[in-house]
Amino acid sequence: MRKLAILASLAALVGASGFANAESVGRRCAISGDSGYLTVDAFLAKMIDQGYKVRHLETKRGGCGKINTVDRSGQEAELFVDLTSGDAVKRND
Repeated sequence: MRKLAILASLAALVGASGFANAESVGRRCAISGDSGYLTVDAFLAKMIDQGYKVRHLETKRGGCGKINTVDRSGQEAELFVDLTSGDAVKRND
């Protein structure tokens, strides 16, 4: 069920036409077009490989994902990630 919610969020982002700076990050996370986004499975696999458990994902304009996670040490963190690469752009603890 959570995978379906994440898929729906990513689909909504890909369908968005205008790319503006993500206010929370202060700059664009991704510049590539629709074809550059990771699949949901690839994105989740990358987050797991980096030691995160994804609790919630929101998509933001500018190719950003806002993710509530738990890291390897058990700390809750809010990450802003580039949805084309899965790389963290900003972390709020």
